[in-house]
Amino acid sequence: MNILVIEDDRRLADLIERRLRTAGHATETCDDGSAGLERASAGDLDLAIVDVMLPGMDGVSLTRTLRTRGVAMPILMLTARDGVDDRVDGLRSGADDYLIKPFAFDELLARVDALARRSRGAPAEAVLRHDGVSLDRRARRVHVRGDEVELTSKEFDLLTCLLERRNARNRLRTPRRSSEIPTRSWRSFSSRGAASPPSRTRSSSARGSVAS
Repeated sequence: MNILVIEDDRRLADLIERRLRTAGHATETCDDGSAGLERASAGDLDLAIVDVMLPGMDGVSLTRTLRTRGVAMPILMLTARDGVDDRVDGLRSGADDYLIKPFAFDELLARVDALARRSRGAPAEAVLRHDGVSLDRRARRVHVRGDEVELTSKEFDLLTCLLERRNARNRLRTPRRSSEIPTRSWRSFSSRGAASPPSRTRSSSARGSVAS
């Protein structure tokens, strides 16, 4: 597996990297939260090990931002904080597992293997599609009916969330309430050539035809 270790303690990061490489994993390290976020967003990693206390951006915020961007790879969070609230915050931010320092390296490797098995059972979609819109997570590129559309980073992240929500509802079915997809967000995107949001009048006319 290709694993990213985001840990600002250089000695610990080197030890983790050495043990992972010995176990057969390709490993790279990063000692800053902001830089780690950008590297983890690239889409070519299988797993990330993220420390909570990081310069630039803390591990909880980093993990939450990755999930917002649609990055679905497993994340193992490391921290010296052992309180229940700390563990809950880490898991709710999107981490898949939580390991408290100090830890045994054998346990770290076992947790990495467990996360790898779990992720193989439910791979994330690399490309999201709906109504002529195609979004490539890894390349961070969007096409609308074959034409590439340039989006800002925030617009790309928002579109990813919208498409994920659509796909989660029975594979591209229209949501029951049009308010579930922010109309203003779709209008902003459609001004660049994308499809417009579902029409409220369509559902109203459909109900009228049934009634008649």
